[in-house]
Amino acid sequence: MFWILRLRWRRRRAERSYDKKRKALKKQKADPAKFAELATDEYCEINDIDGGIDYAISNKLLDEARGLDVNIPGHDQVGVWINHEDGELNWLSPQGRTLVRRSIDEEKTRRRESKAWWWKTVIIPAITALTGLAGVITGLIAIMKK
Repeated sequence: MFWILRLRWRRRRAERSYDKKRKALKKQKADPAKFAELATDEYCEINDIDGGIDYAISNKLLDEARGLDVNIPGHDQVGVWINHEDGELNWLSPQGRTLVRRSIDEEKTRRRESKAWWWKTVIIPAITALTGLAGVITGLIAIMKK
């Protein structure tokens, strides 16, 4: 979580920096080529930071999915994974993150319902029976002492 916040902070800082540079170019009345170069630099830097944010979010989701033993989409599915230019890194696209989140939510719901079933059908009736048995034993002891 800390890395994601740090990357978002870095993105805001880059946006502010490029805004200042754009204002300085406007004051200097620079030619359009300088503005285009600045826009290209801004796009590349912010795109890299956004890729890092997506990568961090994907890793967090994938770790949670592995911990819950949830099915992770394969790399052969179209539109689910984003590959980095170097080919080494890949992360989930927004569509892939939605699929994994849905699977995680379904698994958590299934586990919660399983626990609720145990409470409703085993534990609470057992406690009720034990409480009733304790009342019967107390009543028998009271009758025998008289």
